[in-house]
Amino acid sequence: MSWDVTVYRFPRDIETVEQLADNFKPPAIAPRAEVAQSLKLLFPDADISDLSWLVVDGQGFKIEIYTGKKEPCDGLTLHVRGSDGALNAVTQITLNFKARAFDMTACQFLDQMSDPTSGFKQWRKYTHRVAGAVQHTSV
Repeated sequence: MSWDVTVYRFPRDIETVEQLADNFKPPAIAPRAEVAQSLKLLFPDADISDLSWLVVDGQGFKIEIYTGKKEPCDGLTLHVRGSDGALNAVTQITLNFKARAFDMTACQFLDQMSDPTSGFKQWRKYTHRVAGAVQHTSV
């Protein structure tokens, strides 16, 4: 389980994905190799050995980043696990690629949320509840 966030170059003047034109195609971010190298500059310990799946291991968190298979890369899907430090990393990634992050749990753009951490907190609360239930049933 992970907190999932998509990162695309969504238009800045929309507040919801429902406002996207039916024929919206996100502008390219960069070739996947450039995305990987840029991520490596942000996070020197990042694993960029597989251009489709980049991995950032931070202090108490992990982010697996799916870049897709097509060239150039037009978006990222971030699978986030761990501590609050991951939230700062998501922000760094989003700003680095001049993009916007969409929280798949809250179904909102992070920059439109009064509390951009709410989806992450909701996901963490859910995982603790599920983990607790599994521990109680396996005893």
